[in-house]
Amino acid sequence: MSYVYELGEPRRSVLKVDYSPEVNRGSIAFRFLLVIPYLLVYLALLLFVFLASPLVWIIALGLGRLPRFGVDLYAYLIGYHARLLTYLYFVSNTHPPIVGSGIGSKVEVEFFPSRLPRLSILFRLILAIPALFIGQISMSGLPLVGFFEWLVILVRGDLPKSVFDANLAVIRFSIRTEAWLLMLSGVYPDGLFGDKFNYEHHDSADPNELVGSYEGFSAESPSGQGEVYLNRLSKAIVVICLISGLAMSFGRGQSTNSIVTQTQNSKGVSLSP
Repeated sequence: MSYVYELGEPRRSVLKVDYSPEVNRGSIAFRFLLVIPYLLVYLALLLFVFLASPLVWIIALGLGRLPRFGVDLYAYLIGYHARLLTYLYFVSNTHPPIVGSGIGSKVEVEFFPSRLPRLSILFRLILAIPALFIGQISMSGLPLVGFFEWLVILVRGDLPKSVFDANLAVIRFSIRTEAWLLMLSGVYPDGLFGDKFNYEHHDSADPNELVGSYEGFSAESPSGQGEVYLNRLSKAIVVICLISGLAMSFGRGQSTNSIVTQTQNSKGVSLSP
């Protein structure tokens, strides 16, 4: 992962993965087992960052920006998480590095930390709730959707572009949410259903020639900075992730309420004469 430590205009975090339809059936077949060591590394990183976060937050509140060591810490954590998720959900065949920054990896993660309003830092967690909710719901549905995607990929022997785009969009939204929450970005998370694609007339000899531009990227920004355009099938997959995540969350809530009710009833029975 990489970052640009600047005090200029806030920019979106970038998650870029080059699409390749080729897959290794052996790697795909055992993907959920192969990812376990990297998951353990991520959990260890997450624990360390959780312990260090209060100090980073206090310093950031005083400075009005994330300190450089906080950028290093958070960029490493979120970058590793991005590579873990893209590997787990078939977007990339490149496994996360056990150690190191993963420079040269086919999964590019870029952050653009900048100055932040102190009120935004103070109430960061509260302001992040809507994005956290949407990101959590979509990511909760991705394992179920991912299982059926896994079967399709094994049967076909390649990675459908619609699956690639949909999974990348869901993962990217989650990564952008984490980056915003941890002050690596000053731009609120967006792009769950892809970047808006505008067709414009090109100033050329052919008046019918059209070129596309992605909304939300500055004119001076080069193309290919992780823009994701979703077709109808890709958007449908994202919607299914959201619906599945909501259903699973509702089911867990119902199960918890049932356990609480049963516990209360059992206590009532045991206390009765």
